[in-house]
Amino acid sequence: MLATPVIQCLLLIVAAFSCGKANSIIAPSYFVENILLQSKNTMDIEEFSYLTDIHIGKTYTEDDLQKARDTLSIKKRFKSFSLTTQLNPTTNCHTIVCSLEPNIILKRVKIRGILTNKTQYESLYSLQAGEIFSLAQHQASIKAIKARLISEGFLNGGVTSSISKNEDSHTVKVTINLDTGPRFFIQNIQYALNMPTYQSKEEHTKDIQVALTNIFNPLVHRYQYTQSILKTWTKKIRENLINLGFLNPKIHVKIVANKDTRKVKVIFVITHSTPRFIVQGNRACTQREIFNALIAQTEQKWGLKSATIKHQLKLLYQTNGFWKANIEILPTNDTILVSIDEGHPLNVTQIIIHDDKKRPLSGAVMSLCKIGLSSKCTDLFIKERLQKIVSTAIKQGFWDCKIKRTKILIPKSAPQTCILDICVAPGTQRILEKMTVTHIGQPPHFKTAFHPEAHQNIPFDPHIITSTRRSLLSELYQNGYWYASVDCTLTPLQTTQSSSISNLSMSCKINPGDQVRFGKIVTQGYSKLPFKNILKNCQLEEGTLWDQKKVDRARSRLHHLGIFEHVQLTPHQLTHHKSPKHIIANILDDDPYEARLKIGMFASSDAPFLEEASAIRLAGTYLIKNPLNKADIFSMTAQADTNEQLMAAQYSVPDLFGTNQLNSVLISTESHRYMLNLCEPIEAALERRSGIRVSAYQPLSLNEPQIGWSAGIDHSRLIRHYGNMDLDSALTEKELFFVYFTPMYKKISIDERKTMSEGLETFAELKFSFPIISHGNSPAIRGIFRQRFAKNLHRNLGIILTLRCGHLFSDGAFASIHPNDRFYLGGADTIRGYSRDTLPPLGTYTMRNGETGYTVQGGRGMLQINLELRYRINRNAELQFFHDLGALSQNSVHELFTRRYRTLGVGTRLYTPVGIIKFDIGWKLQRSYPEEHAYNWHLSFDGSF
Repeated sequence: MLATPVIQCLLLIVAAFSCGKANSIIAPSYFVENILLQSKNTMDIEEFSYLTDIHIGKTYTEDDLQKARDTLSIKKRFKSFSLTTQLNPTTNCHTIVCSLEPNIILKRVKIRGILTNKTQYESLYSLQAGEIFSLAQHQASIKAIKARLISEGFLNGGVTSSISKNEDSHTVKVTINLDTGPRFFIQNIQYALNMPTYQSKEEHTKDIQVALTNIFNPLVHRYQYTQSILKTWTKKIRENLINLGFLNPKIHVKIVANKDTRKVKVIFVITHSTPRFIVQGNRACTQREIFNALIAQTEQKWGLKSATIKHQLKLLYQTNGFWKANIEILPTNDTILVSIDEGHPLNVTQIIIHDDKKRPLSGAVMSLCKIGLSSKCTDLFIKERLQKIVSTAIKQGFWDCKIKRTKILIPKSAPQTCILDICVAPGTQRILEKMTVTHIGQPPHFKTAFHPEAHQNIPFDPHIITSTRRSLLSELYQNGYWYASVDCTLTPLQTTQSSSISNLSMSCKINPGDQVRFGKIVTQGYSKLPFKNILKNCQLEEGTLWDQKKVDRARSRLHHLGIFEHVQLTPHQLTHHKSPKHIIANILDDDPYEARLKIGMFASSDAPFLEEASAIRLAGTYLIKNPLNKADIFSMTAQADTNEQLMAAQYSVPDLFGTNQLNSVLISTESHRYMLNLCEPIEAALERRSGIRVSAYQPLSLNEPQIGWSAGIDHSRLIRHYGNMDLDSALTEKELFFVYFTPMYKKISIDERKTMSEGLETFAELKFSFPIISHGNSPAIRGIFRQRFAKNLHRNLGIILTLRCGHLFSDGAFASIHPNDRFYLGGADTIRGYSRDTLPPLGTYTMRNGETGYTVQGGRGMLQINLELRYRINRNAELQFFHDLGALSQNSVHELFTRRYRTLGVGTRLYTPVGIIKFDIGWKLQRSYPEEHAYNWHLSFDGSF
């Protein structure tokens, strides 16, 4: 009876009243009888209670109500909301009433009407998926897209947009249609020269026209009009004018477009009022280097001072080691003639470093006196030496080291050489005698200990302060102290040593601040998936220490559910010091229905049946996403090529067997041809297989292990077998039923979609197979292990090492092993000098024409080693050199070391937006039968749309 709401309310009221008399500062609490949520499909009561900590059957205070308002405002999903209470006079309990007016969220932006450069138009749309839709920003984005369309040369183009609103989800989809229209072409290019202060206009005009004729290709009669090509031409015109000595040209472009004929006339108006510079006598510096040195000093009006020109050019030649350059300036009406006598460059033969009393400095500084042979005495060389002297002295504790003077001494006997005489005032040397570390409040716990005694009684390098702070802050950040501070203070110590040495003490004061912990998960965007499912998949427990890896794993889990179009997890108020940090989960549901098409191509040099070895693979999948509102997916797949046809239906749901796994039930049927007769185009066997499989796997993501299992029942039948596959007749005449269980482990840190990706890939699998009705086939365990290693030796050069091995453990003879359970090698993914699955051992038989034929039989054991050297040609192309080794055994493991087959070859990889194009050609180092080809090539492409 005490559990009834009425009695609970009375007890709470009495308790609150009694506490209020005892201490008036305690806020009164109220009992929540019910929660009324008017949210229009934007929030459920479970999410409301999670975010606000207000639950039915519990108490709340006015402070809790204010905190609830603050937390709901973080969601940014509501245009307005109100949080009020209603008193039930019968029970004296409260009902929380929350009214929410949702914002409109942008779900997707789709651009139609253009096939190329679509990304640049999408980037001009300022709103991102999941953000609040703004009509003003939408219109501004449409305006920017239209401007870009015009700049690309579509002067008659137009941009229209449509906005589709979903009233249930309060989201909009924006469709932008680009009407490019016909292209415009440049068919007339003219120059207009404006040089008002020049008297010899004809001579300068002729030079300009001759220089500008090289810009345009005379074989091209018309150019596509774009603003980018105009910018390129304007830049080239300016460069040519500067090379002629016109240092400050002004170029304006006029466009005359005829929209009826789609022709564009371009006029380059060149204006120049300053004199033209002509340089004579320069050899060490190019004419362009001289002009670049003068451009910054040119004035808009006539009259660049001769002294300024001489000063700038002398600095330029000194930079290149010419310290005796003689420069004459001869101005005329339209030009300025610069005559240069460069002289000879000076080579530094000796560097002398000393103080005012001609005493050499410390050994570390004196080591800088060593120079290479024929070092030019350039201005840059001198500056680098002076900078190294000062930085080396500072590392030795001489903070106030200064360069007093630098002299260039030229011996009379060798006028083309010089000696650098550098006078240094070293100052006082600082010695760090001791270091101490103190804390404000309770000392933080470090994973690795910091040892201040390692920085004692050493010359004080100011870098010690930076490295100490960085080391301490790194430890603090790793332990969740995001807003920690470390203040380092230096204190001079009294010493009886020489006045040229000063001892210091450094103290580091640590203020760790609050440890950052996980707050609540605040969803933005829109999803019809219940909030409890989102919370379960995130697995970010409120109050635990912040861990970025946990956030990345949560994002990966949500992404691999396959029902969201957009997933983003970010901390709320990152720069705010208050802990804990709420996680903003910006998610958007994908379309509930989706059809996918996948096309692939494979070609090989197999002979004599090239048609069977070259195939186009088509695959189609139809998906129904989240049909039962459990993050589930139902899919139907059909796949077909020359050798294999497959049909399957699959249902996946995350929480079928566990919260951490993507679980699925698969029903499939397939037809598979074993094309393993090497001398005639007849398949060795045709298999019909169907079955049902249940599996559970963790989501696969880079650098994260994937552990899972699968189990099922398979029905198999071999028909139309031909050749010698070494098969027991019981396998070919009976229908076989198998029960199997397969645990699996996988971890990948190599991204195959990117060129020169490095890392490790590990894969291990065991398949336990048991025949339901035995026809000579016995229970078996099939194990396979693969390890791949990729390392870059240089930015564009790397190696890949792959090791793959497997074995079938069974009491039966090799002939009783089903062809589907045997191991095969050869092809584009294994031993590339051989055709697909054609590595020996081979069985012989008599063909219909009486000659000897060969059939691949496969193996009970397998060993594969691939060593690749790859070179990146550019961002999307890669060249590979490979050495492959493979072996199969039928009876003993010893055969793997006696029947080894090796190939050498070369291949390419082209990374395209829709898939990777691979081409490999490999040469066999030994042949397996007389008629076998010495090489084999493979071309493959797999793309999805």
